[in-house]
Amino acid sequence: MKSAVVIWPVILKYAGENELTFISNQSEWDCDADLHFFSYDPEDMLIDSEGFIHSLKNRKNNVIAPEPTNRSLSLQEVIALGKAHLSELGSCCVSKFSAHSIQHAIDIVGASNEQ
Repeated sequence: MKSAVVIWPVILKYAGENELTFISNQSEWDCDADLHFFSYDPEDMLIDSEGFIHSLKNRKNNVIAPEPTNRSLSLQEVIALGKAHLSELGSCCVSKFSAHSIQHAIDIVGASNEQ
């Protein structure tokens, strides 16, 4: 099952990168031209707060519009992405990273990006 709408906040996972980009809401996406004007790699993905994966290949009016796919990630897969992200940032105690929901894991990534 796929979500037709993006459930904010989200993380961007770039192909071949461990560091994640946190985006808090639609307004932040719309206001940051770096997020939606350039081209993405076909393997880049936007992961929303329910774990649904949105493709970044769809361009409407010269702007990237996230498009739902038929794929999603489990909580454990999002936690693994979070651990790799925190490790990339040099955080200690990465093995203790845990979350009770996908949104919680995404929020932790967002907090780590603010530090």
